[in-house]
Amino acid sequence: MRMDTIVEAVRTDLFDRSKRGQEKYGTTLDRQDLDAVEWAHHLYEELLDAALYVRRLMLEIEKLTPPEKVPCAEIASDIVGLPHIRALDLSWEQRLELHGAVQGVIGKSLGKTV
Repeated sequence: MRMDTIVEAVRTDLFDRSKRGQEKYGTTLDRQDLDAVEWAHHLYEELLDAALYVRRLMLEIEKLTPPEKVPCAEIASDIVGLPHIRALDLSWEQRLELHGAVQGVIGKSLGKTV
């Protein structure tokens, strides 16, 4: 089997992030002191951060690319593929719906109809 460099890069990122988290917080995700609501709150905060990062990227893309050339569908695919979104365990239909919604938001922010 051929090595997938992207998978290996993500594995390395996950390991490094886990190590940093253990050093910073002194625990792992195996901790038992949080309930489901608290875990959901952590995820919510991470998703808010992700929204901020996406908006920042959109601003950078707008600077570099004329609005009529921004590939809204491709950006939406990248967003829906983010680990935070994948962690939501959405059905295929829910993913398609989310993709369309994200694509619409991107297009609207750029003044495009998608």
